[in-house]
Formats: sequence, C-alpha cells, structure tokens
Amino acid sequence: MESAAMFGAEIVTRPKFVVPSTQKRLERPRLYQVLEEAKHLPLLVIMGGAGYGKSTLLAGYLASSGNPSSWYALSERERDPQVLAIHLAHLFHRSFPGSADRMLEKLAMPGGASVHGQAAIEALSDELFDRLQEDHWLVLDDFHLIHGALESISLLDRLIYHLPPRLHLVLSTRQRPELPNLAKWRLQGDVLFLDQDELAFRAEEIEALFLDTYGIEASSGTLDILMRRTEGWPISLQLFAQKIKKKEKTDLENFSDFRDLRDLFDYLAREVLESLSEEEREFFLVTAPLSRLEPSLCDSLREKEDSERLLRNLNDRGLFLVLEENVFRHHHLFREFLLGILSEESRREATYRKVAHLLSGLGREEEAIEHFLEAGDFEVAAGLMTTLAGKLVNQGRYARIESWLQRLPNELIDRAPALAISQGDAYRLASRFEEALLWYDRAEKSYRGGEGKSRALASKALVFLDTVQPTLAEKLLEEALIFSVEAGRRAEILVMLAENKMNQGDARGAEALFREAQSELPENLGRICLRTGRLAEGRLLLRTALLQKKEGKSKAHRETKLILSLIESMMGEPSAARELAEQTLRKAREQGSAWTEAMALIRGGHACLVLGEKERAIESYLQALSATEAIGIARLKAEPLIGLVLAAGMSEKKQEAEAFAREGMAIVRGTGDAWITALMAIAIGTAFARTKNEEAERWLLEAAEGFAHCGDTFGEALASLWLAKIAPRENFKNRHSDFSERMRKHDYGFLLKRATLFGLAEKEIARFLQAEKEEKAAKISLGLRVWTLGGFRVFRSLNEKEEEIGERAWGREKARQLFHLFLVFRQDSLPKSRIIDLLWPDLDPGNADGTFRVALNALNKALEPGRPSGKPSRFIVRKGANYGLDLASIWLDCEEFEKKLDLAQSLEASGVEDPVPHYQQALSLSEGEFLKEFPSYDSWCERERERLEDRYLESALRLARLLLSRGEDAACAAWIQRLIERAPCAEEAYRFLMLAHYRQGDRTMALRTYERCLSVLEEELDVPPMPETKKIHQQILSLVAPEEISRSFAL
Repeated sequence: MESAAMFGAEIVTRPKFVVPSTQKRLERPRLYQVLEEAKHLPLLVIMGGAGYGKSTLLAGYLASSGNPSSWYALSERERDPQVLAIHLAHLFHRSFPGSADRMLEKLAMPGGASVHGQAAIEALSDELFDRLQEDHWLVLDDFHLIHGALESISLLDRLIYHLPPRLHLVLSTRQRPELPNLAKWRLQGDVLFLDQDELAFRAEEIEALFLDTYGIEASSGTLDILMRRTEGWPISLQLFAQKIKKKEKTDLENFSDFRDLRDLFDYLAREVLESLSEEEREFFLVTAPLSRLEPSLCDSLREKEDSERLLRNLNDRGLFLVLEENVFRHHHLFREFLLGILSEESRREATYRKVAHLLSGLGREEEAIEHFLEAGDFEVAAGLMTTLAGKLVNQGRYARIESWLQRLPNELIDRAPALAISQGDAYRLASRFEEALLWYDRAEKSYRGGEGKSRALASKALVFLDTVQPTLAEKLLEEALIFSVEAGRRAEILVMLAENKMNQGDARGAEALFREAQSELPENLGRICLRTGRLAEGRLLLRTALLQKKEGKSKAHRETKLILSLIESMMGEPSAARELAEQTLRKAREQGSAWTEAMALIRGGHACLVLGEKERAIESYLQALSATEAIGIARLKAEPLIGLVLAAGMSEKKQEAEAFAREGMAIVRGTGDAWITALMAIAIGTAFARTKNEEAERWLLEAAEGFAHCGDTFGEALASLWLAKIAPRENFKNRHSDFSERMRKHDYGFLLKRATLFGLAEKEIARFLQAEKEEKAAKISLGLRVWTLGGFRVFRSLNEKEEEIGERAWGREKARQLFHLFLVFRQDSLPKSRIIDLLWPDLDPGNADGTFRVALNALNKALEPGRPSGKPSRFIVRKGANYGLDLASIWLDCEEFEKKLDLAQSLEASGVEDPVPHYQQALSLSEGEFLKEFPSYDSWCERERERLEDRYLESALRLARLLLSRGEDAACAAWIQRLIERAPCAEEAYRFLMLAHYRQGDRTMALRTYERCLSVLEEELDVPPMPETKKIHQQILSLVAPEEISRSFAL
C-alpha cells in the first residue's frame, strides 16, 4: 500500500506551487506598504479583474519582503475538493515535511475529501500549529476559478476558521469569495480587502512605471489621457508603453469609443498579434489550448523542433508569457483572447482535438478528456472516462466525475453505463442514496446481461446494505450472482451476501460465505465475533486493526470503532467504549454524515449507561431517534429503543420500560434479523426483571432461544445469568449451575467482575455473588481474587462486598513482597528460614525474625481487616515453622491460565474436542508478564516469570498454527501481533505473521513484517534472521503461491 506521505502524488501538478517570475515585475511600493502593515491579519483578499496585476503584486511583495511563503495557483481542477485538498497537503509537505501525513491518511480513506475533507483540514491545521515558528504566507492565486464549487470553498472556509496563528492566507481573485464566514471575519477586523480601485495605478505610479521600467518620459498631458482612458488598468498600461517604446504612432484620444476595458485589451492585443510574424502568430494560436507550454508538446503540435527558442524570444519581448518552474504558460487574459480568435477562424475544435490526441498518446488521459470535451468529441471522451472513473471514485474525486457527465449528451451516457455506475458510487459513498439509486437504475436498464448487469444490480444492493434493508439487498445480490461468471466478481458478491446474512441475524451463514469468498476483513470478522459471543477475540481483532490502521471501507454500523465500542460496553469497559464513540461522532459531524452520527450517539449512550450516567445516556438515545427520523429508515430505531428499555429498567420505571419495549419489538420483528430481535428480548427481560414484571422470565427464555438460534454463546450466557438472578430459591442451584458452566466454558467471568451493558449492575453483581456463596456448602466469609499476569491486583470479599486492596491498605511494602513470595511458591509451604533467606538475606537472625513477624502481621491485616485476634488466617496457612497459601479460598489468574492451557493441550492431543476456544480463553487471561510491575525481584520470582511467559509464547504459537491450518488468517495475525508485542525477538512468530498477511493478499504487509523482524534482531540481538525466515521472505518476493509456502509449515 502506498505510504500516506505519497498519497495522491500522481495528480499533483507541481508548477502550481511556483511563484511567478519577478524578473520583469511592476514595482508597487504603495501597495507593498499596505501589505506590510496588514501582515498581522490572518486573511487578505486581493480582488480585481483580469490584468490588474494581482499575481505580480503578490510575487513582487514576497520577493522584496523576504517573508517565508507557499504559493498555490488554482485552476478548474480544484473545483474537485479531493484535488484541492491533496495539493494543499503536498504543498505544506514541501515546506514542512511530515506535516500533512495525517491529512493524507484521511484523504486516502473511502470518500476522500467529500467525506473526510473537514477532518483532513483540521489535522493539517493542528500539525502546522506546532510547526510554524515564524510568520508564513499562503497565497491561493486565481481563487475565482473555484467560484460556485461549494465543497472546495467549504474546505478553505474550514482552513481559515482553524488557521494557525502564524499562518496568513492570501486570496487572489477576480470576484468576491463565497466564504460563508467572510462577513463575520470582516466585522471582527481579521480581513484586509484590496479591491480593483486600490490595484489601479495612480498618475504618479504611471509616471514611475513608464520612466523606470520602459525608459519613457511621459508628459503630464499624456499621463492625464492615459489615466482617463485606462483607469489605471495595469495590463493596458503595459501595452501602451510597448507601443510608445516602439515609436508607433498612438493617438490616445481615439481610444475613447470602447465600451469597457476588456474591449480595449482585445483591441490592443489584436494589434500585437497582427504585428507578429506568421510563424509567431501561428505559434500562439495552436498552443492556446495548452495550460502549460511544454516545449516538447509545442514541437509536436507545430511539427517543428524550435519551440523552446521561440518561447524565450517571445518572452524577451514581453509578449504575455509567464514563467513557472522553467515552463512558460500564456497569460490568462491573452489566452482567452487567443481562444476567441480560434473561434472566429473556426479552428477552435480542431485545435483542441489535436491537443487531446497528443495528450492521450502520452498517457495523460485526464487532461485529454478535458480537451476532447472542448472539441466536442464526446464519444472519445466517454471512452477515456470509463477507464478513469473507478480510479477517481477511489481517490474521492466525485466532483470531477459529476462535472464530466454534465457535459456529455444523455444518450451517450446510456450507451456507456459504466459511467452511470461510477456516478452512483460517488453519490453512495457521499451518503446521497436516492441519487445513487437513480444512476444505478439507469445503468441497469442500459445493460442487457452479463457482468455489467451483475455489477449494476450489486451496486444497487450496496445502497440497501448501507441502509440495512436486508430483504431488498438479498434479492438484488442473488440476481447479480446469476448474471456473474467471473470468479473475482462472484467473490465480491458473496462478501456482500455474507454481510447481508449478518443483517438478518445469521452470523454462522455469514461466516461460511466470508470463507467461501476468502475475505477476512477485521470489521467483518469483528461483527461475526460480536454476534457469535466471541467478544474477546473480536475485541482483539478490532483493536489490532485500529493499531495497524487496517480497516476496510467503513460505513456506519460497519465502522470499526463503533463495532469495538459496542463490544467494550458489553464487556464492561465503558470508558474505552465512550472514547471510541466520541471519536466517531466528531468525525461524523465534520463530514455531515447523519447515519454515522446516529450510530455514534447510540454507542455513546450505551457507554454512559454502563458508567451509570443514565440521564446522559437517555439524551443520546433520544438524539439518535431524532436523527433516524430524518434519515427515514425505521430499522435504525431498534438500537436506541433497546437502550431506552435498559435505561427505564435501571431506573425501575415500569410503564416506560413496557412502552419502549412494545415499540421496539414491533420494529425488530419486521427486520428479519434474529440477533437484533434476541437483543431486544434480553433488554426487555432485564428491564422487566428490575421492575418486578412477571413477564420477565418469558422474555428471557425467548432471548435464550433466539441467541441459541444465532449461535451467540454470550447472549445465551446473559439470558442464563438473568434467569438465575430471578429464580426462586428452589431453582437457583440448577440455573446458577447452568450459568456457571457457560461462564467457565466461554470465559465470561467479567460478567461477575464489573457492570456490563446487558449484564448486572455493580450492586446486583454483589448481591448475586452473595446468593452464590450462600448456596455453596462452604461458608466462607472472606475470599480473594488475585491478578498477576499483566498487572497485580487483589480483590477481597468482605461483608457481602468485593473491594480492591489499594496501595495504602498494604501498609508496608514488605507485606506485599511477602505475599508475592507466597504466590511464586503457591504450591508449597516455605520454612521461615527460607523466607528470610530469600527476602532479607543481609539481616542478622534477630532482626530478620522481627522483620518477618511485622511483615506477616501487615499482610494478614491487608488481606483480612477486622479479623479477631487469635483467629487463624483464612489465606496464610501455618504448619509448624512453614508458611504458605490456602488456595482453596483464593482464585488466581495464573492458576486458571495454566488449567485452561493444560485442557487445551490435552484436547489438541486427543482430538476429542476443538482446542482453539480453550487456548484463546487461556491466552486472554494473560495480559502481560507475571508480576511485571516488580522487575527488581531476585531469581526467586524471575524463574516463575520466565516459566509462565514461555508457556504463553509456546501456546500462542500453537494457537497460531491451528488457526492457520483452519484458514483463519486474520485471527492468526491478531494473536501473533499480540505475541510480538510481548516478545519482539520471537522470530518464529514473524514467520507466522508473514504467512498470515500473504495468505490474505497483503504482500506489502508481509514484506514489511520481514523488515521489522530484521531490524529487531539486529538491534536487540545483533544476529541475522534464521534460514527459515529468509526462505519465506524470498518466496514472498518471488510470488510463490501461498499454498506452497503453507506446506513448509506442515499446515
């Protein structure tokens, strides 16, 4: 994949960044002074007609003042916001390398500037804020050429709004800019306007111009006439000066009959043209269509080889040429005049046609299209458009496609339906769905069958996929599949059918279709994990995708961050969920995407609900409902109504819960999505349970049945949890046993650790745990849960509550150190002498014994505050002079980790049951090294830390091999990425990751993985990669088939 810093380079025209030559500039000291005095202002507008010297003024001022600056000459192409934004990014990259990287990343996303432009501009502004150490001028020349292009103007308006303090923007234009905030900025005194009256020469300036530039001493009478006849128009003054210098007879009084100054210019320009030799006149006319007078192009048009010499000769004579980066162009006003002459001589179309064919032959199709359109060769233009349209859509340059199609005859578009599809794609990606459907319909009618018909039908289906209307989408996709025979195309349709299956609640069917199509994008697999209860796996996949910025074409509910936000809320991580939702909400509002905004509000509401901020959650849900009303798709109301049902239940508002439940269930039953229906049922069941509604059990059983049908083990566990919670005492044991088994099997322990979206609130968890304890035969008033893998945390149960033992509760560091020693030797009891030797080897026996007693007393107090004096400790067991832990009363993550690994390895060896879920559950428990926050411990801890870490690394590689053997390449990559973060020098892991990326079709990422491995091994170990690693790298470089490489892994 192309790096962000280079994105869009192929459409950048570098000469646009070149300041016009100042060798023959007209000095304007009066205006230079005005500009100098206004340099503290953020915005300057230089406004005047053609020939008023706007560009010359700015170029001269910048040259004389020495102010750092960036120049950007706009053209008709910048009416396309993507072209404008990419050029701005590359312009600033030239002056401040790296400053536009984040901007280009956003422009490279689907939708380009039309969708992400506002966010891209803000990213650029943010970078420049830190980088600009001195005043910098940004000149946008010929701003009038984007007049009426609202998207482009909106981007620049946003740039001005977020303009860094040291950046000064100058707009050079022939007409008043259409900036929405311009009036406000003028009122605030933030804008300098230099209009045409200010740009016009005064009498004394005309005198200085003629004397200093042309060596002509004009009389006061001549100056008076020139002032009256030209009104100080710089371009006409230059023409007069040239005539006078040539000693031509010039009767200034005869110039009084012209209607306006433009007529005067045409008259004078015609005189200049007629004074040229035939060769020079013809040169000007045949090159008039060219925006840049490249000598080689000019030679080809003229069928001569002296254009460079001729250009320099004409420039030396001051004949309307402008030099930019060593390439000349016609002065805009003179070019318009030349094109008018071509029209008078009936040569305009033929000249444009000749230029168009020349550009096309050089592979410059985009420029050629413009010239073919000017020549009226619509058939040829349409053919080239068909080849380029897809590329422009991918670049987000929707405005260019639209402008081209507006210039083509309707009957021609009907004969080139691929263009209609491209226009539909542009509208769809900009969320203009109705317009997209009109263009897709037009394309479908034009195609009679085959792949074209299939493409049109599938494109229409995408609209219904984006708006979650699965019934309509399925019909179109099945029809599209009938017309398609090409393997790649059929795979794309299968992916769309898979996504539609998910919208219908059939995650298993979706997963089968994804595998058939060999497509494993993270957001697709993330949604499958969400809907099949594999939340930890889904979270890992999506987090990895965000870290690697490896997202597919995202759209609303398919937005990676929004899927991850829902998973985080379901797993009881509301802060992370809210941050993800808020990031997406900001982006949606920048882009004006009502759909994504509604979804982000919903997911943010879920996070607030888990955090206990019910009022804020309700506000978000109601805002989302209002947004969905505007969008007009009833199905979108389902999820905010689920949230409102949950909120009403938490507040124990029975009538509200019932009302929202009725409305929500009426909507979801009509969607055909069994999973959403089950989700609504669980929400209703929990709300009714909290409001003592006797219908709670019925709804929970319906939810359990629905989740079972969808294969969602998490949903089944939720229903089982709530059924246990509301069960009468005589049924509690059986229902609790059912829930405990589901929780253990699928590693849903978090449901009893913290509040979750559909689970119990914190107080409800404590009460449930208490009921659970009462049911057990062992009457243990105290219990410990200890986390050691990735972060040390201890939770104690005391007086029917669970609380974490904080820093102050330990009292002495020696107490915590003693507990850590017991954890390391958890299977043994240690003699006191051994404990002292390990922890305090330098103390004399008398002091050491006292230190031990003090530490042990502090440890018992931390673990069991309030324990009566003389009562034995429940957790620290003493047997004579030996001490250790009573593991019967303690839950340890490292013990659970090893039990699950032992089970997984046993199942892998026997083949009785799938070991993959057990490996995943075990590895998910380990979030880091054993007691990693305490690296200073001696070898007594280090050996255990290394042993557990070795088990983690070995098991992660086993899991990776199993996933690869099953074709689950994306899941394999996610786990291996996590492994490499833990153990950067685990070379075998890089081989698995290279193969996983390569099998997914991402050869670039596979090769980057090798480079990363090479760098790490060199920096950390100073060794080269192993032969096996080099071999797979060479195979990927040589494009060896993934299946052949897989065989070397014995998969």
